[in-house]
Amino acid sequence: MKFKLFYVLLLTLFQMEASAQNICPVIPQPVAARELPASFVLNKHTELVVEDESLLPAARYFQQQLLQQHKIALSIQAKASGPSIRLSLSKKLASSSYRLDMNAQQIQISGIDEPSVFYGIISLLQLTSPVKQRLGNLALKCWSIEDRPAYGWRGLMLDESRHFFGTDKVKSILNWMAFYKLNRFHWHLTDEPAWRIEIKNYPKLALVGGIGSYTNPDVPAQFYTQDQIAEIVRYAAERHITVIPEIDMPGHATAANNAYPQFSGGVVISTRSLLFIRVKKLLIPT
Repeated sequence: MKFKLFYVLLLTLFQMEASAQNICPVIPQPVAARELPASFVLNKHTELVVEDESLLPAARYFQQQLLQQHKIALSIQAKASGPSIRLSLSKKLASSSYRLDMNAQQIQISGIDEPSVFYGIISLLQLTSPVKQRLGNLALKCWSIEDRPAYGWRGLMLDESRHFFGTDKVKSILNWMAFYKLNRFHWHLTDEPAWRIEIKNYPKLALVGGIGSYTNPDVPAQFYTQDQIAEIVRYAAERHITVIPEIDMPGHATAANNAYPQFSGGVVISTRSLLFIRVKKLLIPT
């Protein structure tokens, strides 16, 4: 009996190991993926072929990321004369779908439109990410992948009213969002603790309302200028991410009322202060 249990356990472990080896290292898991018995060697001699001008932004993004992550610079070509990565459009694919087909000589990424091709490129970047470079070469296992998003809205929310992070950190978050194919950036810019967006007609909103954070009411004013907001919106758009600002009005308007108290009767008491007053009345008899 013990031998049978040991045998079943051993067989299960072998099956789990075999299954793990066949899991495609792309997040989220593609709709269909099959590992192929071949490798593609990516290096500085690999040509990046763009078959439609609308795919040039996606191609440049891939160029930039590959150079940043692996120090490999690719040139964009109209035609291939050797091993290549080809980007193309295909009307045969379903809405929002892409295909990534690899063999020893070529990687073909095709999509129904430019955003679909972009996500195919992201999958390829994920395949390159864990591979260690040897003598300037990345040896990539070949895969055949067909994929499309399960959800149209794939979001992440950042609350900067409570804690301000700044432009560099927001860009870093957008980079990681793109890497995992998230496409909605919910940007929480105003709430009770602070107001984080410049409004030129009402400068005190940022200069006064931007003072403090959730844990420290005395932090000097921190906020984004309108130019910085526009820069981040452009940066997100290059990664097919839509920025959705959250401006809390009329609720959660303590920061705004700190800047312009005449709109709240001239006196501003934060909800945290109000809670303290109520607790104090309960604990200390009058």
